[in-house]
Amino acid sequence: MAGCVTYEDQRNKLIESLDESERSYLVGKYSVQCKANSSGTKCGQPFNSMSVYYTATGELEYSDRFSSVRGNMFGADTSYDIIDSKKEEKGYYFCRILPAGAYSLFTIKYWNFAGGGSGYYLDEKDQFDIPFSLVAKKITVLDHVKLTTDMGENIFGLDLAVPGNVELSSLTENEIQLALEKCPEAARGYELLNQNIWEKHYESSFVRSKN
Repeated sequence: MAGCVTYEDQRNKLIESLDESERSYLVGKYSVQCKANSSGTKCGQPFNSMSVYYTATGELEYSDRFSSVRGNMFGADTSYDIIDSKKEEKGYYFCRILPAGAYSLFTIKYWNFAGGGSGYYLDEKDQFDIPFSLVAKKITVLDHVKLTTDMGENIFGLDLAVPGNVELSSLTENEIQLALEKCPEAARGYELLNQNIWEKHYESSFVRSKN
C-alpha cells in the first residue's frame, strides 16, 4: 500500500502545478452527522468514511472529495474544527486551491474498512449535480455541506445505519472568516464569490436544501 496515491497526494500535486495567477480558492464547511456517547464526550460516526465527491465538468480531468474518516488503517484520521454532540454534528472548515473552471458535487459514499471494505455508494444513474464555478485569483464560498445518516433494519430486525442526505445550508459571516483562515495569507484579500447552492432546488432525493 506504500505506493498508493492518496487524495491528499493528488491535491498537493495539482497545487504545485499551478502558478499563483492560475489559482482559485474554494472555501466552506464540511460536516457529518454523528452520535454522542452516553457521557457526551465523544461523537462517533456509524461508518469509517463518509464522503461527498466533486469533479471538474469542463476540460480538466480532476475529482476529489470532502471526507470524514475514523479508524484509518493507512493514514491519519480527520481533524475537526467543530464537534457538537448536542447537534450530533462534527466538521471542519476548508480552503481548497483549484484551477478556475466549472465543477459539481455529484455523489456520496459511506464506507467501512473491515473485511476488505463494504458500504454504500450511488450508481451513476442516481448521482446528482450541484454545480459551482471558480475564478482565478478569487474565492468561491460553497457554504455548508453536511452528510447525514439514517436508520434502517437488517434481516434480523436490528437497527442498521444507512445513507441519508447531502444537506446544503448557509454559513454565517463569522464561519466564512474561519474558513478563510485556512487559505494562504496572500489570498485572503481576494474578492468573495457567493454560490448560494443552498438556495437552489435539486431533483435528487439525496440532496436537501435548507433554505
